[in-house]
Amino acid sequence: MDTNDTQVNEDCLKKSPIGERIRAERLRLGLSQALFANKVNVHRKTQINYETGERKPDTDYLQAIAKEGVDVGYVLTGESTHGKQQVYSNILDAIMVELELYKGFSGNWEAIYDAVLADWLAGFSGKTDHSPTGGNMIRALIHRSPKFLGGADEIADLLNHVEFVAETEGRTLSSDQKARAVLTLFRHRKISGIGYVELRMVQEAIKKAI
Repeated sequence: MDTNDTQVNEDCLKKSPIGERIRAERLRLGLSQALFANKVNVHRKTQINYETGERKPDTDYLQAIAKEGVDVGYVLTGESTHGKQQVYSNILDAIMVELELYKGFSGNWEAIYDAVLADWLAGFSGKTDHSPTGGNMIRALIHRSPKFLGGADEIADLLNHVEFVAETEGRTLSSDQKARAVLTLFRHRKISGIGYVELRMVQEAIKKAI
């Protein structure tokens, strides 16, 4: 710890619980005011003002300190979110496995997290010029699940492919077999991310359905 680290006045801390928690998080990370200020791209005097309550943290600052490992939920509410985050992470993992979203997913989880965090911080601060994107990113991800059924047009299109190939090969499929073949194609399309349907894909789906 920097021996020149500014000592925050106790009276100021009592008047500014948020400032006290910012300081507590900085100390937990083992950083001096100067080093911490440099990491989050603010002047040291600005950091001192945040810790003493002379200045309230804005959205940009909260986002910056979050990226450095500060528990922003604790800073704002006084309740540590580390335990909750672990629980939420476990729940999210279970949901992702159930929806089969790990298979073939090459997206950037950090980008989704950052977008959701930015939306939350903007809403908390009352920022009006922020355009929320986190929700759309989550919905787009969920729509990639092979268990998330498409619309009637998509199902009808896959059914037409199955019936056409079956007829070409002289096969007669029951309704149950057609449904299984369509579901196989649907799952393959979702997992692979391929928007079109290949003849080979339809043939394999039909073989699995019979």
